[in-house]
Amino acid sequence: MSSPKTEKHIIRFTGTDFLTEVSKGRIKGHSGVHKFGRVSVAQTEFLVWPNNSVYVYPASAMVMKISSSNTNDSSAGTGARTVNIEGLDSDFSSITEDVILNGQTPVNTTKLFSRVFTMSVLTGGSTGSNQGILYAGASTVTNGVPLEKYALIDTNKNHSEMALYTTPRKFHGFILRMQIFSSSNKEMNATVLERHGGGVFQVKETLRGIQTPVEHQVALPHHVPPKSDIEMRATVSSASADVVTGNIEILLVASAYIDNIGDL
Repeated sequence: MSSPKTEKHIIRFTGTDFLTEVSKGRIKGHSGVHKFGRVSVAQTEFLVWPNNSVYVYPASAMVMKISSSNTNDSSAGTGARTVNIEGLDSDFSSITEDVILNGQTPVNTTKLFSRVFTMSVLTGGSTGSNQGILYAGASTVTNGVPLEKYALIDTNKNHSEMALYTTPRKFHGFILRMQIFSSSNKEMNATVLERHGGGVFQVKETLRGIQTPVEHQVALPHHVPPKSDIEMRATVSSASADVVTGNIEILLVASAYIDNIGDL
């Protein structure tokens, strides 16, 4: 297998196990992003996430209210006790924060988030999983459910299922693979969309199939600039809803390791 060479901070690698080396953390400035989700959807297009709706982004960086729909998700409860929030700040730099849950009472983050794309349970009580739906949101919170929802973990999942991502500042994305699946005999349709710099979403790929998984391994990886939103949305052909799952594989590369592309 060929070895990587560094030339003015640019990585050259010709070995067939490149992505495995990225996963090992052995390729400087490179990392992998696996975004996946599921949605119950009919003929109205939704983001692939279990809130079963379109996704609305925060208008600006804000404090997130972290809560659960179940009182057992608390610091001494039987469900989830602490969660990690991953996202971007006002400059679109990556940030994370750990939050101690307080059941249906929202707990404010200390950091301001302009994007939230992953939540995960870190510690839990005797059940080993979240007993309610965990939310990162804003505005009014009623019985643990925020009016504005930016991320969630469905009951007993311990990890969010959201097929969306935003590339941080000074990082470029390369979409490598995408897949959708539904077990029903309805035709399923999925689109992968991207927008950059506050512009409009543009369709970058369309997948369609019935019952069997549909996968597209990109021969020429699609380049996504820094500060760009990526979404997978889905519909089915029937007026009655069905569950569609989907995932996107993204190679994330620091700007310093890209030829002829500015440091954005």
